[in-house]
Amino acid sequence: MPDAREDWKARREAKATAPPKELLPGVAMLALLHVIVGTGLSILLFAGWAKFDVIAPRMTSLGIPPALLMGGAVLVASITLSAGIGLFRSARWGWWLTTFCYVSSIFFDSSSILLLFIRGQPLIASAQRPEYEFAKLMTRILLSSLILQYLFKDNVRESLDAKSISPLRAIGTLISICTVLTTAAALAVRISP
Repeated sequence: MPDAREDWKARREAKATAPPKELLPGVAMLALLHVIVGTGLSILLFAGWAKFDVIAPRMTSLGIPPALLMGGAVLVASITLSAGIGLFRSARWGWWLTTFCYVSSIFFDSSSILLLFIRGQPLIASAQRPEYEFAKLMTRILLSSLILQYLFKDNVRESLDAKSISPLRAIGTLISICTVLTTAAALAVRISP
């Protein structure tokens, strides 16, 4: 195992002495988008905590434990903001977090479409008709797919130090994580009083 540790130290040292990488324009735009959205979600979270006594009964009436909703919102806000910071730093972990954002978006939007067909109504009660919900979800899936396609381009992965990552293995890993999160959330809803 000393060889792996020495290899890691050598790569870290080489990275520290290397000139800074130029940020690709598309990566910079994605980074800015993630920082803005992550910051906005964080601000909304603080506002939500202030109105938690109003929000909690509404969520409970929908069958969603308020702690699960707030925990999920904290997770989404922190991952989104961290992804933006990671992209600005041209870090591999920024690529992973950003890729997770879009794979999870496709995963959860696809699940919502499936539920829309099974139940005949949107997962979250809204004033919109099911056709509108379907079109909205499909648009989000299309946009997320296009962004994922960009993130998996060789030059983008190379600029974010993720060239060695297999795209299929990465997507499989991220879908597995989404499945675990969905299962955990479903169990939390079932177990909650």
